[in-house]
Amino acid sequence: MIPAVVARIHTAPRSFTTEDVLELHVHGGRAVVGAVLAALARVPGCRPAAAGEFTRRAYEGGRLDLTQVEGLRDLVDADTESQRRAALRVARVGWA
Repeated sequence: MIPAVVARIHTAPRSFTTEDVLELHVHGGRAVVGAVLAALARVPGCRPAAAGEFTRRAYEGGRLDLTQVEGLRDLVDADTESQRRAALRVARVGWA
């Protein structure tokens, strides 16, 4: 039994990636997350996203330009508040 899973469906073309996406929020410890991932692994074509995959797909779908992708990368890598603010300024360029 899985205690709590929240599923959000993001439909194309209005999703971040411009594709249909299912986002899962799993509540519980490592064993719960492991059980959910094991169950999903049995679903044909279902797999976890690779690191950076959503950003790459958003870029390929025309949702982000290269400057925004770089700003998003800087945001993820930011260690200080000033780095975070600078990255947000770059990443938000053109975002509606």
